[in-house]
Amino acid sequence: MQGGVAITGATGLLGTALAESCARDGIPVSALVRNTARGADLLPSAKLHAWDATRGSPPADAFEGVDVVINLLGENLGEKRWSDARTAIGGQIAHRFRRGESLLPGWLRLPRFAALSIRLLSPPTVV
Repeated sequence: MQGGVAITGATGLLGTALAESCARDGIPVSALVRNTARGADLLPSAKLHAWDATRGSPPADAFEGVDVVINLLGENLGEKRWSDARTAIGGQIAHRFRRGESLLPGWLRLPRFAALSIRLLSPPTVV
């Protein structure tokens, strides 16, 4: 049996589509979501794990049986006009990126977690 995939941001536009694709291909999905009620509606075949990234590390059990972690966590950047605070954070991220610093939290830099592996994902289905 192949290992599963953990998806942060699983209830977003990309996360939902990815989770559905994995489920169709028989790949177990561990979804890290802020709102488990919404997650249950959008991701009926996923194992849900409540997690708010602004409040600490994700639950360890979300990664049991997982071979790949896909981080789609974020906000809809085009949703509304950026505040001064949001612009400043964007500038800090760009500055760290230009200096070659990691933007990932420490728990995601652990060797246990792999980058997105295209081999585990099936090609797009033509309808």
